[in-house]
This record gives sequence, structure tokens and C-alpha cells, in this order.
Amino acid sequence: MIPEKLLFDEVPCFISVQARDGKILNANRLFRDTFGSWEGKYCYELYKKRTEKCPDCFLDNIFEDGKIYESEKLVFAENGTPIQVSVKSAPIFDDNGKVIAVMEMSSDISETKRLQRLLQDSIDKYHTLYDEVPCYISVQDKDFKIIDENKRFKDEFGGKVGDYCYEIYKHRDSRCEICPVAESFKDGKIHSSEEIIASKDGEPMNTLVLA
Repeated sequence: MIPEKLLFDEVPCFISVQARDGKILNANRLFRDTFGSWEGKYCYELYKKRTEKCPDCFLDNIFEDGKIYESEKLVFAENGTPIQVSVKSAPIFDDNGKVIAVMEMSSDISETKRLQRLLQDSIDKYHTLYDEVPCYISVQDKDFKIIDENKRFKDEFGGKVGDYCYEIYKHRDSRCEICPVAESFKDGKIHSSEEIIASKDGEPMNTLVLA
């Protein structure tokens, strides 16, 4: 059996045990290595470089209701490096069921957050390009309903998600006999055709369609 002290020290997350006022009663090796010596100090001193309890602290709540709380926080290592953490704060009970301390277990999610920001930046750039590219873009499903469209398309044709492409492009009430969209769904290849379509004002336009 693995000794509890060894398990406490070697788990790959930050663990600290706090009193109601935030004073740290114990901490594991990773916590000590990252935030420094904890003896006689308070969680808000080491985590946030503060001189008083954080306004969003869960300690009082946990001591009152004995529930587990989860959150995400920005904390700071001993050298000042910011660390984004996912925190689970759980009560420690005595034999009578009274909360006597709180254990906080925090995992470093800085890299996950960085990748999420990069992904969101890429999505934002894609949508900007999608909207500003100098051509009309619409996305159709197998029923020829429009499920997405760019800004230039909406401005010119006035269509909306859920409309049929042949209604918007051709002012028809049934699908076109020659349809590159249908062909693409059939064989999974790119198809092109020259089409005369009409704007929302009825003005005819000669276009090259790629589907």
C-alpha cells in the first residue's frame, strides 16, 4: 500500500489544506515547489499575492454548507508567473460531521486555455474572411435548405437560414433540373456551372457556381 504522505506529495496537482480564515495547514510538494513555503501563510498570499481574503472565496460557504465547489482561477507562482487553474474545493469533516478544514485541489490548465484562445482567434479570423470575401457563399444541406451564408450573400439576396437555395437564387418553387449541389452530394466531388440568378430586387446576374 502507498503511504498517504507519499501519495499526497506526489499527485500531479496542487493540493493545500486551509482553515476558515485561509491559513494554510498543509500542502503537497508541487504546491511548495510552485508557490513557495506555506508555513504560517494564507492561501490568498501565495495564490494571489493579496493581503486579505479574496472577495469570491468559497471557504465560508464550505464551512457553512459542507458542499464541494468548483471554479477556474488565475493564480501566481512564487516567481510571479500567472497560472490558470481548475480548482475543486472540498470539506474535511471530523468524526462528528463538522467541517474542520477545506482541501483545495488545483490543476494547471494554462496550456488548455492558451489553445482555446488560439482556436477562438482562428474561428474569428475565419468568420471575418468568410463574411468579407468578394463572392457569395451559401451552405446547403441535402434538402437544399440554406444552413449558413456569408454577409455578401445576405446583403445581395436577402435569404435566411432555412430558405431553399432555389427560392433565393432563382426565385423558383422547386429545385433546379441541373444542380451542382445535388451532384456534389451524389459523388462527393467539386462541380461547377454557369447560372443566371436573381438578386432580392429581381436583377439578373451571370455567375459561375462552384459546389
